[in-house]
Formats: sequence, C-alpha cells, structure tokens
Amino acid sequence: MLNISDPKNDSKKLSVEDTSYRGMIYELPAGVIQVDTNGQILFVNKVMLELLGSPSEKATKTFNIFTLEPLKKAGISSLVKDSILNEKEFISELPYTTVWGKELYLRIRVKPEKDESGKVRGCIGTVEDISRRKQAEINLEQRVEMESLIAEVSSSFIGSESDELDLVISTALQSISKSIAA
Repeated sequence: MLNISDPKNDSKKLSVEDTSYRGMIYELPAGVIQVDTNGQILFVNKVMLELLGSPSEKATKTFNIFTLEPLKKAGISSLVKDSILNEKEFISELPYTTVWGKELYLRIRVKPEKDESGKVRGCIGTVEDISRRKQAEINLEQRVEMESLIAEVSSSFIGSESDELDLVISTALQSISKSIAA
C-alpha cells in the first residue's frame, strides 16, 4: 500500500498521474498548448502540432509564441499576452494561415495558469479548427442573399407590362451578375 504522507511516495504518485494525464491530453481531438509568461512553448499535443504545421513537439518547443510570425499576424500572440498580463480568459474565433500557407479558421480559448501562490506562470490554450463550420456559415449567408435576390427579381416581373419586360430582365440579370461576382 502507498503511504501518501511520505513525500517521496506522494511525488511518485503525482508523476504517474501527470504522465497519464499528459498522454490523454496528447490524444485529445482539440489542440492544446501550454506557454510560460515569456511565450516559450512548454507543451503541445498532437492536434496542435498539426495546426502549427510542426514536425515534432521538440521542434515546436523551440518556438516562442510571442515572436512566431504566423501567430503574430493572426493576432494569437497578442491574445495570449493579454490573457497573461490581464489574468483573464479569452475566447476568440479568427483566421490563421500556417507556415505552409494552409488557411484555417480557429476557435481559441486561452486561460491563465497560476502557481500555488496565485501568481500567473503562463497560460493554457485550446484550439479547434472550425474551418468547415465557418465555410458552411459563409455558404449559408450567400445562399440566403441569392434567394433574397431571386425573390426580389421575381417580384419585379409581377405586374410588368410586356413593353417593360426587356428592361426588367436586363436589370434582373445585372443584379444577379453583381451578386455572383461578389
């Protein structure tokens, strides 16, 4: 039986639990990242490696989240800094282009991580690729706009005299062309 009052046994137990939790976190379907107050990456899981386009956890740990250009450009670096400096949790959805040029839309949640004394020692973030959902939203908006335009054009035919029909058709085609071009 393990005596938890013995500090040596207690630390062994914690390290085993830590290892099993890290393994679980590594396999989660969302990206997970842990960063210190200087922006140094301490931990990333498998999905986060894929989102960053990084070859390995070891290579990723050499990055600084505050200086990595794609993260700065997307506003992710400032989101993390704000979370740490203001000791607040932030949730944001934003576009992100990987180092390899892949365009994604991400939902990011950043939460400060505090030590036993309550001092912020960094933050933990979760990242989800919501690109499909965002594309579906865009497609839906475009479809609603097109249906609205079709309804507007259709109603313009009602009550039109035959000599006005050429003008009505021409105006309708121009409206549809502008909508498609946008």
